[in-house]
Amino acid sequence: MTATHLMEKSLQFCCQRENITRDKVIRGMQSGCCYSHSNFRYAVAKNLCRILANENDINAIYLHGSTVKDKARVSSDIDLVLHVRRKEKELSSRLEQLNFELLSYYKELLDGYASSATILLDVQLVDDYEVRQRTGYGVLISSLFNRPLKLWSNAG
Repeated sequence: MTATHLMEKSLQFCCQRENITRDKVIRGMQSGCCYSHSNFRYAVAKNLCRILANENDINAIYLHGSTVKDKARVSSDIDLVLHVRRKEKELSSRLEQLNFELLSYYKELLDGYASSATILLDVQLVDDYEVRQRTGYGVLISSLFNRPLKLWSNAG
């Protein structure tokens, strides 16, 4: 799935969820509607899971932050935590490239309304040790007060 295809699938999700046209989804985001931005970012994250599901080293993918709280804005990023077996530069590089492609498409889609956005994907990799020891972003996975939304797991 290409970045363009991922973004278009995400727009389709928003159209179906809100029962509105593509143009209305885009206008909602251009006007700064938090609900529209949150829905879109949720859909991008879910579609990203479809791409990353083929990565053998990923145990689970979690979403947290403004998207989960329906408070995303035009320049909000998509906060993801990837629970991985081990941190690898290849995956980090691939995610950086995806961020660049998705951000470019997003800015074009919103036609100047997203010029302040500098990043779309904020992805943190955490390994088994960090999750077990509850250090760094690993603490989020079992947090009682700020628990992220599990989007995908290799366990099913």
